[in-house]
Amino acid sequence: MNLNKIKIMINEQTVINIEGHALENVEEYIYLGHAVRLGKQNQTAEISRRTRLSWAAFGRLGYIFKSQRIPINLKRKVYEACILAVTTYDHIRNDEIQRRTKVTDVMRRVAKLKWRWAGHVARQDLPRWTNKIMQ
Repeated sequence: MNLNKIKIMINEQTVINIEGHALENVEEYIYLGHAVRLGKQNQTAEISRRTRLSWAAFGRLGYIFKSQRIPINLKRKVYEACILAVTTYDHIRNDEIQRRTKVTDVMRRVAKLKWRWAGHVARQDLPRWTNKIMQ
């Protein structure tokens, strides 16, 4: 546990010490990509943060939108993929992303390769060292 990175958010001004290290009390923090704030300001803080991030993304891609050589349909795709995605960022589960993109799950691939190797070793002659280790 890195005590320099731990922050707390509580309603009262209380000092919490762990092993003589006072934890920093904050009014707002980013958790899983969302700004969290106590009280009624929570949604306002998140909307403000998303607006800032969207304008920053727009600024970084300004050369694309100003270009006369890039067709408008390509600019629309860039806007939807890079700016609108930042504005409306929503958590999508990994299994949903894998279902949509049809990308192989790394853990399933590793398990498949591991079982293939185990089957290969099991089919080998008994005096081999790999078979002895596996048994």
